[in-house]
Formats: sequence, structure tokens, C-alpha cells
Amino acid sequence: MINSSLGNIGTLLESSSDKSVATGGSTSIVSIPITAGKWILSGHVSFTSHATGIRRINISGSSGSTGYMNAIQAVSGAATILPVSRIVEVTTPTTMYLNVYQNSGESLLCTGTLSAIKISG
Repeated sequence: MINSSLGNIGTLLESSSDKSVATGGSTSIVSIPITAGKWILSGHVSFTSHATGIRRINISGSSGSTGYMNAIQAVSGAATILPVSRIVEVTTPTTMYLNVYQNSGESLLCTGTLSAIKISG
């Protein structure tokens, strides 16, 4: 968390983590708790290099959600990086999740970052 005044407009939150993601399953990489109001959320995930499969990402109020907002074919010889963003308005405190999916045939290390900035109360 960058700004500890969680309820104020302009509050900026950020969280990052690394996680091994099994093939064929959806999982949450990182989460951020937000208060009631309107927020701009943005995130990105870097999957380790692997030539096989699809990589998907979303930001959701549900951990492990499968409704994907962005997808890309795997990249051989380099990390596959996926960005995502959305605006949400919540009426009660909520935890938002950066969810990913991959189907390379083996587990892949993912590094994810999720940021949120409050734009109205």
C-alpha cells in the first residue's frame, strides 16, 4: 500500500507477488482490498517463457474467476506479458483479485502486480 489514507480520493494502492501457476487452472496471483467508491484498477502478469498454450488475465471481485478480459498465445524464448485494466464502482469494501490462467502443459512461474487508484467517493 502506497497511500495509507485508504478512504480518500487519490488513494493509490499496489501489491505484487510471484506464484507458480498449474496448467489448466485459474488462480489469483495478487489481491487488493478497496473501500466503497469508484476505482481505476490496472494490473499485469509476466509468465516465464514457454512456447505452448494460451495465457489469460482478468481483474475480478472473485478469486480465481474465469471471465477473462485479455488473452494471448504463448511466446517462445521470452516471457509472455499481459496487461489489463478496468474501472469499478463498489458500494461496500471489496477485495479485487488479479486472476490468471495458462495451459502450457506444466506449471509456470508468474509475477503479477495489481494497482488501484480511487477516483471518487
